[in-house]
Amino acid sequence: MRRLVAAFFICICTSAWTQDVDLDWTVINKEWAFIKQQTGAPDNLPMPVIIVDPTLPTGARMMFQFPTKQDSQVPMQIMINPRTLVEYNREMIDWGLGHELTHYAFVMRENNWEYTRTWFVITQKHHCNREFMRITKELADVIYNIYHGERERYAMWDQVQRSCVTQPNQ
Repeated sequence: MRRLVAAFFICICTSAWTQDVDLDWTVINKEWAFIKQQTGAPDNLPMPVIIVDPTLPTGARMMFQFPTKQDSQVPMQIMINPRTLVEYNREMIDWGLGHELTHYAFVMRENNWEYTRTWFVITQKHHCNREFMRITKELADVIYNIYHGERERYAMWDQVQRSCVTQPNQ
């Protein structure tokens, strides 16, 4: 039965764009404002498109992708694995999106905030960058101040460290 529900959910979400994804937009917008303030982003920097993508590898909960010189056809977007929306609570989904939005802000800053470019360069790794780690750790506090989930806040803090340890080249 669970597989049937998951298959149905995947079919529904295959082409969902930002406005169609059932996410906690109030919290995500607060996170986005915080990230822009922390990175010095212009107020008018838009969020990238957020989609649900059932083609993500099983182990990938979310992913930020952007066009590069080598692959300029890749769309700038954050992709969410549909399983993530079923298996994780709102706090962890919000934090994950904040993490991906922080990647986006770092890439935009490195490219002079020119979000309409056809491709982007990236020279720094993010996961073990002290500023990236601080911002994503503080996103846990932004979420905690709304939901007040102590266990979830500790789980988010753990994810900051885990990202650095398990994926230092990202």
